[in-house]
Amino acid sequence: MKGSRGGGRGGGGRGVSEALGAEQMGVDDHYGQARQLFADQFEAEDDHYLYRKSMKGAPIRVSAAERDRYIKLYNKFAQFSSRLIFWGTIALIATSVLTNFPDGYVFGGIALIIVAAVVSTLWARNIPARELRGRGTVGEAKSRTEVQALHLARITYGELALPFLAGVPVLFWLSKKVDLLHGWGRLWLALIVLLFILTSIRALQKWRFEAGHKSNNK
Repeated sequence: MKGSRGGGRGGGGRGVSEALGAEQMGVDDHYGQARQLFADQFEAEDDHYLYRKSMKGAPIRVSAAERDRYIKLYNKFAQFSSRLIFWGTIALIATSVLTNFPDGYVFGGIALIIVAAVVSTLWARNIPARELRGRGTVGEAKSRTEVQALHLARITYGELALPFLAGVPVLFWLSKKVDLLHGWGRLWLALIVLLFILTSIRALQKWRFEAGHKSNNK
């Protein structure tokens, strides 16, 4: 693999650029989605808001100032996480391209960065639930069916297509770095294929939900 770095540097550079461009698009989109999903936990009601953890928990009344503070705090964590993933990945890939740094360490480093970013974001997402734990609820939690319908109604087919748009260039770049049919390469291939399958299932669920919704409205 080291021997292929010299002659194929031009093609490898294009592959890296495509992968980074796809990743930036995916990170920016995920950042926007994460912020919107967090804000959607607060439902406006008169001059205050009702906080539902994960949009399904029993509602807790909060003031507009509390809601704004929680959103501002979460956005800081989400922005930090998105920048950590993007710039951390760039640094590791650049190190791999410009030096003989083992690719295994690069992939492992990227995985650790993603885990750290996800853990940080999840911790921030649960700040309202932790701080409001002692405050009484003013209603019942939503059912699983209601929550699923809400998610399917809000997600777009464009958003569902993003894993494919980002995954194909990344898969192409990985194919230039590792053997995807042997060893650890099979794990990366399996993860990307699994992502494609899960996204396809979600798209099918949305299509069935919309078809059923149109049928009920006739």
